Amino acid sequence: MTTPAFQLRAELPGHEEDVRCVAWSPIGILTGSRDKTIRIWKEHGGGRISCENVLVGHTDYVTALTFIAPGSSTWYPEGTIVSGSRDTTLMTWGLSSFLPVHRLKGHKYQISSTALLSDGRVASASLDSTIRVWQGEQCVQMLEGHESAVLCLAALPGPGARLLSGSGDRTIRLWADGKCTGIFSGHTDTVRGLSVVPDLGVVSASHDQTLRLWSFAGETLAELVGHTALVYSAAAHARTGLIASASEDSSARLWHGNGACVQSLPHPRCVWDVDFLPNGDLITACADHFVRIWTSAPERAAAAEVIEAYNASLAADAAPGQGEGGGQSAVAGMMEDAEVLARPGTKDGQTKIIKEHGTAVAYSWDQGRGEWEKVGEVMGSASGSGGGDTMAVGNRMHAGQQWDFVFDVDVDPNQPPLKLACNRGDNPYDVADRFMEQENLPITYRQQIVDFVLTNTAGALKMPAPMAMNVDPFTGGAAYQPSGSHGRAAPSSSAGPNVDPFTGTAAAAAVRGQPHRLQHCPQSSFLMMDTLPKPEALASKVRQFNDQIKQGTDMEAVVLSEEEAVPSGPLNTLIARSLQCAAAGASSSGQVAQGSRLTQQDLALLARLLRWPAPHLFPALDIARLAILDLHAATSLASTAGPLLLSPQGDIGAALAAACGDPPIPANLQVGLRLACNTFRHEPLRAWVASNQAALLDAFAPACTSPLRPVRLGLATFLLNLSAVLHSSSRQAAEVGVTTQALSALSELLSSCTAEDGEALFRILVAAGTLVMENAEAKSIAQQLTILEDATKFRLAGRAAEALADLAILLK
Repeated sequence: MTTPAFQLRAELPGHEEDVRCVAWSPIGILTGSRDKTIRIWKEHGGGRISCENVLVGHTDYVTALTFIAPGSSTWYPEGTIVSGSRDTTLMTWGLSSFLPVHRLKGHKYQISSTALLSDGRVASASLDSTIRVWQGEQCVQMLEGHESAVLCLAALPGPGARLLSGSGDRTIRLWADGKCTGIFSGHTDTVRGLSVVPDLGVVSASHDQTLRLWSFAGETLAELVGHTALVYSAAAHARTGLIASASEDSSARLWHGNGACVQSLPHPRCVWDVDFLPNGDLITACADHFVRIWTSAPERAAAAEVIEAYNASLAADAAPGQGEGGGQSAVAGMMEDAEVLARPGTKDGQTKIIKEHGTAVAYSWDQGRGEWEKVGEVMGSASGSGGGDTMAVGNRMHAGQQWDFVFDVDVDPNQPPLKLACNRGDNPYDVADRFMEQENLPITYRQQIVDFVLTNTAGALKMPAPMAMNVDPFTGGAAYQPSGSHGRAAPSSSAGPNVDPFTGTAAAAAVRGQPHRLQHCPQSSFLMMDTLPKPEALASKVRQFNDQIKQGTDMEAVVLSEEEAVPSGPLNTLIARSLQCAAAGASSSGQVAQGSRLTQQDLALLARLLRWPAPHLFPALDIARLAILDLHAATSLASTAGPLLLSPQGDIGAALAAACGDPPIPANLQVGLRLACNTFRHEPLRAWVASNQAALLDAFAPACTSPLRPVRLGLATFLLNLSAVLHSSSRQAAEVGVTTQALSALSELLSSCTAEDGEALFRILVAAGTLVMENAEAKSIAQQLTILEDATKFRLAGRAAEALADLAILLK
């Protein structure tokens, strides 16, 4: 039986960012977004659908939605909407007020999925590798066993509160009465989506670009192959038997249970989620901020002009956007005669621009139906011609990054086309070099590739002007040299003393033309925060605070005496010797001269300063930041560092705990992070960091959302240093929880950055790339956190753009 083709029924604008999740309910269509809101959409007379309610309460983007009807659950008798978020909480919402009822806390990291069990309880999954079961607002059970983040859930009908879970460990687990009773194996990458297929089994979606249909016993019934990128979600319809899928390849697909692809529905951007309406219509959640409804019923299809406008927008994406040398003449260079449509396409979604009565019309190959489908008329635009089968333009995704142009280039007729991506204004020789390195092509192809992109972009790329020596090609100014305020790399023993991963000293040895994809990852050195303060100003601030705390009680043991605080006294000596420690940290030995070392008396005085109350603490943190750059001082302070607790049993640990106390004091966070960065300089304090990693990440969590750029830079640097430690120990099975915690912090920090945070953005991306290298679980978590997608929203240049390219390669 032929399945009727689906057409666009409606586009629902309203969300301000990506729509991440969608669920049908009797009260309307529920959608959750990166804009942190939930919307409820209702149908009115004539088939019109509009947003009736906006639910506000989560502090980060909404990742999961489940509807509970009134009377269907003992623990939620009045019914509710359950939402999960990247803010690590679940919320239940009143169905009359649409206001929050309860906030459920317990998970350590973001919620990835929710489900209603057959006994009326709620299950939630998280990147913390656990599943929690809730009765009302109480967590009554925690299911553990997955070896990586749990990313999806599907509740099974019948007794036993059976539940399926999918994970970054590539497995699906079956749970009954809180116990794991089966493991389904078959996917070769993260299991991202699950949906029950009534009377048949369950369908799973995976980052391995496939879907699998399973029996409830764990037997593979069919493999659904056709998507060309990560598959995020799946849904099934009981009456029609159709399966729907959502993918990074900017399409939703419809499938039969036998594995045959019925139809591909192109979208402007990545499709995050899908669900069916009871009447068989399909809902899709897209990264372009739109919710869309698709129908196979002609009477419910959108007006012809609406469908034509949507198809024309897709055609504009499939052809080049406006450019300086544009117009219909450029499109004409791409047009082919209609006879080419008599030949089948080479892959699903392949586009041809056909000349019809003097007009350029786009056709797309539908692999499932085996025919060319008319997409719409192509409007005049700057374009290219010949050489590539397809060209996509205008912020198209490739390798996790947005590009103005993406060509299919046939190098070997026996192999799939290669993707060549570039942006307007790019140097065509840089484009050619990057493409040759990525695809390991011989240098003899260089000029041919340059000619190809110049011809096919109609002047959108620019030939380089003659350039003086030592000019930064990204800014046009002198070659970049990091200043002291940005930190300096302290070489690790594995890299050698002359390697600076940020200025490319080591990379200069690479031979151009050889495969060398990664420019900045992994991070193998540590960045120090070694900017020197003015000693007079630092001493003056200590004296000012000393006078203030004299008035307090129980401060006698830490207050400086008049003899200690005088300009020629021990305080000034401590500061002067700490500055000498910082200068020594710049040397290869990292040790100050014997006669200038901090004495035990100096260190005892510093320990007292580190016990000052939080409002007066940051000058002491600054002195300690400088002192620990000397190996002798670092060794001594490591022995007394103590745990990261407000206790009398340690110096640095207690001081950092106080600095990160609630409410956070910006100056403490800023200087405390600088101190934490410098603990990586020498092994004794690195060992202390290793034993306090999770506690440090918890303590510095407020810095993730700081409005202050120096604080954000400090946290980015700390996370970069930590990534180097975790990567070096990854081969010894470094703790997954700390890596997940670090990636979550990087993701949250990235969301707080602005376009002016260039250096912080660079360090965030290098840290993320370092953490995911040779670590499949970390890679899966980074993909779930959408770190790459978040970073592409910045107009990055120079080293930050290179770091983004590194991360895109590592997350492929």
